[in-house]
Amino acid sequence: MRLTCPKNNKTFIFFLYLQLSKSAIFFNFLYFFMKTNNAMPFGKTNYRILFLAIATLLLGFIIMSLDTEKHGFGFMGLTLGPVIVMVGFLIPFFAILKKDKKAE
Repeated sequence: MRLTCPKNNKTFIFFLYLQLSKSAIFFNFLYFFMKTNNAMPFGKTNYRILFLAIATLLLGFIIMSLDTEKHGFGFMGLTLGPVIVMVGFLIPFFAILKKDKKAE
């Protein structure tokens, strides 16, 4: 975006004021955002729950691969494994939404 400079002195000063105020508001917002959000976004329990979700996903895929039926058409490959994988995909929602007691 190219800025055009007004020809009149009063309008130029007003134009300059607008441009500087926009950048000042932006930098004040950035400073406030960086100042208030220095802490880690999640607590220890949140990361433990996320690790549990990854372990559950791996367990589900391992169970699906252990099916002894041809092409994985047994109970473990068609029912048990996919259900565990679905649970593994649902667990991170709880990890993200859980609040720490210290943050309150």
